[in-house]
Amino acid sequence: MNKKEFGDLGEKIAADFIEGLGHTIVDTKFHCRRGEIDIISRYEDLLVFIEVKNRNRHSEEFDARFSIDKNKQNHIRECARYFLHTHQNYCALQIRFDVITIMDGKIDYIENAFW
Repeated sequence: MNKKEFGDLGEKIAADFIEGLGHTIVDTKFHCRRGEIDIISRYEDLLVFIEVKNRNRHSEEFDARFSIDKNKQNHIRECARYFLHTHQNYCALQIRFDVITIMDGKIDYIENAFW
């Protein structure tokens, strides 16, 4: 399995996981000029922007949360602003930025990972 396929698999696992928690998937792989948001979901009165990091035990970076630095957070926030600008029907919702890490199949869900 190549890197893209491995990443896509992680995003699928993450999407299934949050749907099981009651989220509705709004969009996946949302692109803007500054980057991509892996998953956008709606949960009650929240619009949730989710970054997914899928790693295996052979990854150089064992704790995927540390790869979401301030620069990456800024790119996600800018994409979120663009999403809200182009999908104004979601503007009345509160927003939240979450992270899902997957390491050898173990899911770690971090709500309010950054603002």
